[in-house]
Amino acid sequence: METGYDMIVAVDFDGTLVEQVDYPCLQYKLKPNAKEVILRLSKKGFIFRLNTARTTWYRLPAILFIWKNKLPIETFLFNQKAIADIYIDDRNIFCKEIDWLKIEKELKERQHVHSNKKN
Repeated sequence: METGYDMIVAVDFDGTLVEQVDYPCLQYKLKPNAKEVILRLSKKGFIFRLNTARTTWYRLPAILFIWKNKLPIETFLFNQKAIADIYIDDRNIFCKEIDWLKIEKELKERQHVHSNKKN
C-alpha cells in the first residue's frame, strides 16, 4: 500500500463487477477493466468490500468467482448495508453505465479529498 490512509469501497456484484446476466446465472464475465482497476486501486490504499443482495444459494458462486480471479475483495456482505466511504452499484439512480476506468479516475480524485479530511 502506497498511502497512510484507506478508503473503503463497497462494490455490487451483478451488473457492477460482472456483466449483468439473467440472475441467478452461474456463468460470469468481469466487466471490462474491473480487475485491473481494482488491483491498481488496492495498491494505492483502497479497501474493497463486496456488497450484494444475493440470496443464500447464490453467494458461494460469487465468492468463488472473486477468489478464482484473484480480486482483492476483503469482506463479503450479503443483504446488509456495508460501511464504506463509496458505494459502486449499477442500480444507483445516477448510474447510466459501469465504466471502471471512469470509476478509477473518480475514486482517485475522492481519495485525495478523503486524505485531506483525515489530516
